Amino acid sequence: MPRPKNLTPNAHLHITIEARLRSRLDQAVWSDLEGRIPAGGLQRFVEARLREYFHDQRLDLRQWILGADVVSGSPTTIAALVKYLEERK
Repeated sequence: MPRPKNLTPNAHLHITIEARLRSRLDQAVWSDLEGRIPAGGLQRFVEARLREYFHDQRLDLRQWILGADVVSGSPTTIAALVKYLEERK
């Protein structure tokens, strides 16, 4: 039986990253059970991180907290955090 057609087309991506970063990426997706990086492991990892990046919102906390930085999270979490911080201003 032939494989069903992919409803969402894929696009090829070729990137070059720092060797140490690639090593950490390989460790993050490594499977001790398989003794290797599973087929599609890198793709699933990168796609999940990109979805998080585009879904999450970022909030600069410096206007509320001295020495703070930027945090990221779901829109609901960021909205709740802003509400909390504004109430304590």
